[in-house]
Amino acid sequence: MDYHVVRRELLKIAYLMTVRVFGDDAIVSESGRLYRAAIMTSTVEELKEVGIGGATFQDFPPGLPRPHQKNQHVLTCVRIGRTILSGVTLFGGINGFFVTPATGFSAEDQVGEVVVIDASTSKMQTYEYINVILDIMNTGMPLPAAQQSRGRGEMA
Repeated sequence: MDYHVVRRELLKIAYLMTVRVFGDDAIVSESGRLYRAAIMTSTVEELKEVGIGGATFQDFPPGLPRPHQKNQHVLTCVRIGRTILSGVTLFGGINGFFVTPATGFSAEDQVGEVVVIDASTSKMQTYEYINVILDIMNTGMPLPAAQQSRGRGEMA
């Protein structure tokens, strides 16, 4: 398996999630430039030179929801202080998280979204990031069990 191809796809998904959540700010900002440069790399060395933060194929840091079923994809993007944190989990275990500067973003701190896609049913649910984190803190349950009644929407 070519892990750089998988890493590139994780970067693309994280960038698109950033654009979904923050719109044009994500495209015209330093964050967008870093993502586009990172997507174009061919080696780990080139990726390091770009300067985008984060990691792939490792456990997520605190603050990024995790799926508890292998048929789930979880996409997260949130502004935390001066950074934009984006996380992607595919099939419950292929992980990538990326950290970029929030310079040029108009969204307030803790604004973000979590998208859960059930690959077995093609259903998608979206949640406000802050509600997901509060539920996880209050119940101690992993996503999405704590989220069954909190979704903003569901699409087939």
